[in-house]
Amino acid sequence: MGLVAQAQQQLEQALSLSRRALGQEDPATLGIMADLAGVYVDAGKYAEAEKLYAQAVEVDRRVLGKQNRQTLFATTELALTYSEEGKYAQSEALLRPTLELEERLLGPADSYTLDAMDRLAWVYHLEQKYGLAETLDKRLLEINRRASGPQSAVVFRDLYNLANIYDDDGKYPQAVALASQVVEFRRKVLGLGNKQTLAAMKVLFVAYEGEKKYAQAEALGQQTLERQRRVMGSDDPDTLATEENLAELYRLEGRFRLSESIATKALETERRVPGPASRAAAEMLSLLARDYDAQGRYSEAEDLFRQYSQGSSPNPEVAPNPEIDRAFAWFLLTAPNPGRRDPARALALARRALVSEPDNPDRLKTLGLAEVRNGLCDEAIATLRKAAVLHGERDPDDYLFLAQAYQCRGDAANAGSNYERAVTLLVDVATADPDDVALWRETAAALGKPAPSSSKKFASKSAATQ
Repeated sequence: MGLVAQAQQQLEQALSLSRRALGQEDPATLGIMADLAGVYVDAGKYAEAEKLYAQAVEVDRRVLGKQNRQTLFATTELALTYSEEGKYAQSEALLRPTLELEERLLGPADSYTLDAMDRLAWVYHLEQKYGLAETLDKRLLEINRRASGPQSAVVFRDLYNLANIYDDDGKYPQAVALASQVVEFRRKVLGLGNKQTLAAMKVLFVAYEGEKKYAQAEALGQQTLERQRRVMGSDDPDTLATEENLAELYRLEGRFRLSESIATKALETERRVPGPASRAAAEMLSLLARDYDAQGRYSEAEDLFRQYSQGSSPNPEVAPNPEIDRAFAWFLLTAPNPGRRDPARALALARRALVSEPDNPDRLKTLGLAEVRNGLCDEAIATLRKAAVLHGERDPDDYLFLAQAYQCRGDAANAGSNYERAVTLLVDVATADPDDVALWRETAAALGKPAPSSSKKFASKSAATQ
């Protein structure tokens, strides 16, 4: 029996004894509940952890009051558990008022306040609300700089978090600037074999890839992956994420066989993990399918999605693997050969994927495109407007698809204005993601606009301020 399993068994026995001897509302019982819930989180048993934390929060609020530190701690831990389960809206709904209360009662520099701020920033990041995440992380950075000094480990943790946000938000030069500092600091202090150093190297690798500095990205990506496999193992989620990014790099360079080889091995590893497929697995699956498609093996790509989308659910309208459904729908909607697309099937998949997480911006975007492809113009406009807001109005795809939706409705003025908004965000063919460029060209053709070319840059006031 492992250490986590032993701890779980001992705490479950202790909780049972404490409830009988002291009662459900005794502080000792509540402390054991929190400890056991933490062990459940460590074991990946989030449903069990959620149940215990929810009980603890309810009792703490009733017995100790909402402003008690133990109540605030339990509430923050429940919110964290929600985020681990992908229930981001519920997590945010708990963390926002908790942070406001802690700032008012304890002050912005209190450890409880800083912890809630850090976790809310992470939830915003997961929700792709990058502007909100960036604002909170910058506040954390300033507070920790004043408290601990500019060369403290906690400051470089904040810099790492900001670089990670910039990577995902497409702000690659800012990510490179911050991640380079973090890599250098952690390399000197912790060494190249440390997990935190490797995590920073991975962020820098992704930033290089985003800047299309492929030679630098490949060298750093290979070095990072080799060390992660040795230090953390091939099954570690961080190792798998680096494999995905390296496979994506090879795909962008047209080295499809090499990309396919890495993606196939990573998917085999992901599939050994029990439960619904993760977002990382869905992204790796999409990558492998694009590799197949680029080599003219479209049927194999479809078969791959069908294989991974299998699963059981008590409700047939709820996807057993919603991220796979979203990825499969996207594939059926954006196949380079229009004759290979299947809008009706994609619509059903996109609708089912959205059920478990109705405010997921990427799932909304996929549904919006499916509605466009099926001629559901008004529904598409409503869906894509919501997606654009949840994306922080920074995802060009939302506006490309809105342009198509308005064109579908016969509203040329709004079609044109949304197209121009997308072009502002894309800026230039030479720097845009190749998949975005394909959608850009398709939308331009639908609207009768000139096809974008790599020699032309599209500048605007809002582009200059990004």
